[in-house]
Amino acid sequence: MASGLLGVGGGVLKVSAMNSYMNVPMKVAKAFEAIEPAEKPYQMMLGDQNVYANVYHVLVVGMSISTVLFVVGIVLALLHPHYVPLTTMWIQEHYRWALVISGLKDLSPTTIMMGATVLLILTPVVRVVVSIYAFY
Repeated sequence: MASGLLGVGGGVLKVSAMNSYMNVPMKVAKAFEAIEPAEKPYQMMLGDQNVYANVYHVLVVGMSISTVLFVVGIVLALLHPHYVPLTTMWIQEHYRWALVISGLKDLSPTTIMMGATVLLILTPVVRVVVSIYAFY
């Protein structure tokens, strides 16, 4: 979560993936990661500004809403603590639409944080859809 909030930490994964799966030498992969952020303003000057702005807004909105939901869930959990067993049976009982909807109505911390997690996972998917739509 810190990586998404602060915008740091993804380089480790990218450099490792380039080195392991694409057989890019480690020095080249690290150099590419160091250069990549500097290319973004240049690319925006080439006329792709609207695409990048749309993708940026999707990411910021998704991350902001999920962060607010996480904070609300944590505060509610601290105000009203209760034990949540993470057994298979508990998960199967509570991962149903009717219980999720009632949990959101009752402001259940577990349900709110589960919704925040789903939103955080879906944000990159929406980014890809926006990118495909923009380039289509």
